[in-house]
Amino acid sequence: MKQALLFLWVFLASAGSLLAQTSAREIMLEKDYNGLPFTEFVQALESEHHVRFYYFTGWVADIQVKQAQVPATLSEVLQSTFADTDYRYYFHTDRQIILTFDKQVQSEIRWIDPAAEQDVAQQNSVAPASVMAQQMESFETEWIVIGNPNAPEQKPKVTLSGYVYNADTGRPLPDAIVYVEELQTGTTSDSLGYYEVTLPQGRYRILYQSVGLKESSQHVQLFAGGQIDIRLGALILNFEEVVVRANRKEQIRSVQMGVEALKLETIKELPTLLGEVDVVRSALLLPGVQTVGEFSAGINVRGGGADQNLILLNGAPVYNASHLFGFSSSFSPDVIEGFELYKSSIPAKYGGRISSVLDLEMKEGTMDRWILKGGISPVTSRITLEGPIVKDRSTLIISGRSTYSNYILQRLNRAEFRNSKADYYDVTARYKTSLGQNDHLDVSTYLSNDAFRLNGDTTFRYQNRNVVLNYQRAIGEKMFATYTGIFSQYNFNVNSEAHARTAFDLNYRIDHSQGRAHFSYAPSDKHQVNFGLDVIHYNLDPGHIEPRGDESIILRRQLDRERALEGSIYLSDEWTISERFSVQAGLRWTNYWYLGPQLVYQYRDDAPRTEANIIDSTYYDGGVVQHYGGPEYRLSMRYSFSVNTSIKAAVNRNRQYLSMLFNSATVSPTATWKLSDSHILPQTGDQFSLGFFHNMYDDKLEFSLEGYYKIIRNMVDYKAGAELLLNDHLETDVVNGDGRAYGIEVLLKKNGRKLNGWLSYTLSKTRFRADSPYPEDRINNGEWFPTNVDKPHDLSLVAYYKASRRFSFSTNVSYSTGRPVTVPVAKYDFINGVRLQYSRRNEFRVPDYFRWDLSINLEGNHKIKKLAHSSWSLSLYNITGRKNVYSVFFVSDGSEARGYKLAIFGKPFLTLTYNFRI
Repeated sequence: MKQALLFLWVFLASAGSLLAQTSAREIMLEKDYNGLPFTEFVQALESEHHVRFYYFTGWVADIQVKQAQVPATLSEVLQSTFADTDYRYYFHTDRQIILTFDKQVQSEIRWIDPAAEQDVAQQNSVAPASVMAQQMESFETEWIVIGNPNAPEQKPKVTLSGYVYNADTGRPLPDAIVYVEELQTGTTSDSLGYYEVTLPQGRYRILYQSVGLKESSQHVQLFAGGQIDIRLGALILNFEEVVVRANRKEQIRSVQMGVEALKLETIKELPTLLGEVDVVRSALLLPGVQTVGEFSAGINVRGGGADQNLILLNGAPVYNASHLFGFSSSFSPDVIEGFELYKSSIPAKYGGRISSVLDLEMKEGTMDRWILKGGISPVTSRITLEGPIVKDRSTLIISGRSTYSNYILQRLNRAEFRNSKADYYDVTARYKTSLGQNDHLDVSTYLSNDAFRLNGDTTFRYQNRNVVLNYQRAIGEKMFATYTGIFSQYNFNVNSEAHARTAFDLNYRIDHSQGRAHFSYAPSDKHQVNFGLDVIHYNLDPGHIEPRGDESIILRRQLDRERALEGSIYLSDEWTISERFSVQAGLRWTNYWYLGPQLVYQYRDDAPRTEANIIDSTYYDGGVVQHYGGPEYRLSMRYSFSVNTSIKAAVNRNRQYLSMLFNSATVSPTATWKLSDSHILPQTGDQFSLGFFHNMYDDKLEFSLEGYYKIIRNMVDYKAGAELLLNDHLETDVVNGDGRAYGIEVLLKKNGRKLNGWLSYTLSKTRFRADSPYPEDRINNGEWFPTNVDKPHDLSLVAYYKASRRFSFSTNVSYSTGRPVTVPVAKYDFINGVRLQYSRRNEFRVPDYFRWDLSINLEGNHKIKKLAHSSWSLSLYNITGRKNVYSVFFVSDGSEARGYKLAIFGKPFLTLTYNFRI
């Protein structure tokens, strides 16, 4: 009972009748009540002086009144009576006295907003540490009492809800942690910042946390359900003991495993190339994430292909997430809040890819003021404008980024550089508005464009664009609905004018139209239910070529368009069975219809699939040409041994109806997406994973160990000499095979006041097998062989040190085994020329990869009132100057074949970046 605080809140008598009476504090007691049992004392006072006491009778059964003199005021008698006890008294109104146990009741219930107190900072200084500490202490010891303990009907459990906001911007905070210390349980806020948790009646300390913001806590006494809204903000202090940190218990408490998250604050600390903060490539420093070569487009997660990752920007898929073939991701860092990477335990609401989901969170504009910010680096510049359209209601953010590398190329001495072109830009915008307390509208758009030409030869252009419309609505107190419309497009163009007779234009495009309805329902604190449906329509132009100019002899050619419809329904439930054991179970059922009009060829059953073995064809004028589908199960479990240790297990299946085709180790600008059809089957991936998670030294060290085994069916690969562009019989040049990947991932993360970082290591193997009764459809005689992304050892070390409020530096070290390659092993003369005999597919490896980078960051002064806030970043890329091999190739001069190694950066590369904010 000593751990409980009781606050009995009742409204009696009207204000008019009370104004005419003496305050209870000043009531003069003319009788001697000394030694009288307290209950009899209360009865006498309530009868004679028309006051009312509120308390539990069990508290005062043995208490006798202590009255030192006659007459005495009621306040004096109560003070002497309870002087040596754990009870406190509180005059609520002129005629109401409330007894509480152990804690003194505050005279006012205040809005809990720690960030609002940070304005004590002056132009050049802030409040002394002791003053600020006292202010913060008052917020964290203040109590909120919800409900009436004397209500006739008491519920054993009540629901506490509310919204979590960013105090600086006024924006809702999604994924904020709401944690109840006494029960070691909690929840997270949704996309609107809304949270809801069901608790037994009682007294609790509730923590509110969000990455990059000051943690806040609130003491609550619950007798009934109620709402508490919280605003979190960064605290401006001039002493170094205060650390703003993310929630460090999440890896222990969360049911999911194989989930990595980075916020922009961390990404910006990492060393950069060409001064560009790369949101996507920062994931390469995490365990289980690799790439086939330095600055290759795309990432590879747990042995998967680059096309097996679903990359989402504000919910819209992005089909090519890189600029200039992989030198930079196609997202401006100024509009990205951070990302979550799901390597396993993929939630049921996601589908369409079998390896991972990279969900990029786009920033919302500020709610209270307009901000202009940007940056200038050696090859790019960027600018962002954000602010309120209607204050505290609607907000806009728009950002643009462009390179001026063409300007630099034109001023170089060598002619081949002056005749080259390397250009890109991207534009991102988001508008969000509140349509009422329960309704929000969110619209975003994105455009990226690339153009590249080497020495006046072929020009490559490719473009992403998308639009997202989100409508969010609260349905009652326990359910939220999100209705989403998405349009995403990717296209590329290849043209050449080097020779007039062979000048051409080649075009490719895929349109993605999607509708989604997602519902989140919390029936109790034990269950979090999500369900919904997805419908996607694909419209794909596989390619068409046209002559460029009147002299060109290139023939016009158009492949038949492809269309498909994909529909999914899903249901999942996160069930907290006990404080130690939780389960997240989900089912996603997908259906895929390949649509006409389409011409489908039939091949002989007893022969390899070649054009020579076509026996018939069928033309579908419309309707369904081919149907695929089936269940996708998602299951995750967590058992906690303590607040610092847990184990997790997960099983999930995913289906993928879209594959990317390219016959090189890295993704090229001419890589094409291909829909599953009658011959090219959809890929299916099953993954089993097990993990151990442990926090040490008061959460200053986080350790995780995860093992996984992945099985992939109908994985697509190409035959030797395959022609993948403008091929009417594409199924004759590709094969469906089986893949498997397994490995162990280790992550050790350091959290501290000054030094932070992590060490990650991955030990893995990735294998592929294409077997068939016919030699033409086999690779490496149908045996298992390493894929292009197989790197048994991958190690990353990241450290960033904040020496002062203005100065910090960071470093990272990367090492990995060289990727597999296929090379010539013999040569022979053939018709006045040299022919090469190649090894088995991926029989050899390039040399191991090693790189060490360093970055130094200098912030401007921290005066509150000044025109602009600025910072400088100096990065040194590849300190050791190691020539990491990107590829190995051979050139024949007619009599001899020579081998060459290609390195992208063989020397240290220094860049300086300036950032500003107004």
